[in-house]
Amino acid sequence: MKGIDVSSYQGVIDWNKVKNSEYQFAILRLGIGDDVISQDDEKFSYNLKKCQELRIPYAFYLVSYAKNLEGEESVQSEISHTERLIQGTSPFCIFYDMEVDSIRSLGREK
Repeated sequence: MKGIDVSSYQGVIDWNKVKNSEYQFAILRLGIGDDVISQDDEKFSYNLKKCQELRIPYAFYLVSYAKNLEGEESVQSEISHTERLIQGTSPFCIFYDMEVDSIRSLGREK
């Protein structure tokens, strides 16, 4: 299976073209970090709407900056961010992108 990973960095996507391509699913970026509206991906709602309209299976991902369990830059804030955006949707999976350098230094155990 082939999928496409999309965010605001790709601009306005021609989803009809995606539907008629070799791609069978999409992974949509929810946003980054804390549960703050300004950190939502600017194209998330558009991309989700188009996937739903065209019946393209979709998953989500959030870029994590969590350094704490609670408060700012926290796992709990990122969970809230994800929950706020996924209400009423049916993703086949949710991923957390944890490759940001600022959290790599925390180590595997934390």
